[in-house]
Amino acid sequence: MLHIPLLTGENAIWDYSPTIDRVIGDLGYIKGNVRVVSAKSNRIKNNGTADELQRVATWLRENEDLARYGRRRK
Repeated sequence: MLHIPLLTGENAIWDYSPTIDRVIGDLGYIKGNVRVVSAKSNRIKNNGTADELQRVATWLRENEDLARYGRRRK
């Protein structure tokens, strides 16, 4: 999803850790409905709907300086 490397560590889950993700949440963890994704992308995906994530992405693109630096550039 994010095109970042999947890396394992010792006893900790971090952004680059591989995690199991359900393609269709209501179907559960069954064969054909799971994929391996980074923990970061799994957290992002699980905390909002596609529409909500799209609106956040649009806002971030339009306000990149504000999001990154806390202010708009002149």
